[in-house]
Amino acid sequence: MKTTALCEAFGVNCEVHTTTNALKDVTNLHLSCMIRNCEYFEVPI
Repeated sequence: MKTTALCEAFGVNCEVHTTTNALKDVTNLHLSCMIRNCEYFEVPI
């Protein structure tokens, strides 16, 4: 959350990426929904 606040202070987006673990992906997805300056959730296809 400190990183997202820093990004917001400088006016840049804080984008979240996936991991190799499904449980961590769900956690990151919830985090990205909570961040105001996050526009997308990157998922490898």
